[in-house]
Amino acid sequence: LEQNVRYDPGTCFAQWKRPDRIAMVMPSYNWTIAEKKREILLRPNITAERPQRIDVSDALHEGFLALFFFNCNDDLKVSFDVQVIEYNRHYDGSTDYLSLGKSNLPYVFGAFFGVHLVILLLWIHTLVANRQFLNKIHYLMAALVALKAVSLFFEAVQYQVIKVHGTHMLSADLPYYFFLTIKGIVLFLVILLIGTGWSFLKPFLGEKDKRILMAVLPLQVVVNFAMIVVDTLNEGNSSWSTWRDMLRILDIVCCCAVLLP
Repeated sequence: LEQNVRYDPGTCFAQWKRPDRIAMVMPSYNWTIAEKKREILLRPNITAERPQRIDVSDALHEGFLALFFFNCNDDLKVSFDVQVIEYNRHYDGSTDYLSLGKSNLPYVFGAFFGVHLVILLLWIHTLVANRQFLNKIHYLMAALVALKAVSLFFEAVQYQVIKVHGTHMLSADLPYYFFLTIKGIVLFLVILLIGTGWSFLKPFLGEKDKRILMAVLPLQVVVNFAMIVVDTLNEGNSSWSTWRDMLRILDIVCCCAVLLP
C-alpha cells in the first residue's frame, strides 16, 4: 500500500490504462477511473464495526499479483486497516495459500530433510568405523548435520501449515526458528574451530583465538536473532530490505573475521 506517490500535476495513477489492474477508489469529485468495469467503489463510511468485504477472484487472471493503494488527492489524509486474503484454487477444488512458486516447498524441504538424514547416518557410520582417527570436531560436525536436518523438517512443517491454513502458527514457527538459530550458531562455531586448527592440530585455543571467539561469536548470535526478527516482519516495510542487507553483510563480516588471519 502506497500513499506517498509522486506523479505529474493533473495526473493520477488510477487513470493509467492497465488491462490487469483493478482499481479500488473512494468517491471523489476530482478523479475518475479510466475503465469503469474494473473500478470498485469503496464506501465512505467504512468502520471496524461495518467493514466492506470485496471479492475480486472472478476478475483476476493467472500470474503475479500485487496490491497498491494510491492517494491522488493531495489535501486528503487517508488512514485505514485492510486485511488481504490471497490463495490459489487447484483443479481438485483445494485451496492453497502459498504462491505458485512456493507451493511445492513443503515437499522440497521434506526431501532435503531425508537427504540430510541419510548424510548424517553415513557420517555416523564413518565415525564408528574410524574411531582411532576421531577428534572432538567430528562430533560437532555430526551435531551440525543433525541440527540442519531437524531445521529442514520444521521448515517443511511451517510451509505446510501456511499452505493449508494460510497463516503462521506458533507451534510450527517456534521449533523452526529455535533449531535454525542453534544450527547457525553451531555452524559458525565449527567454522571458527576448524579455522583455528582446534582439536586436530592443537588441543587448546590460543589467546588470540579466544579473543576472536569472545568477540565474534556473540555478534553472530545477535545477527542470527535479528535475521529471524526481520524474516517475520512485513516485506512491505520500507526499511525491511535495508535491515536484511545489513544483517547479511554483518554475517559475511563475521565469517571473514574468522577465516582471515
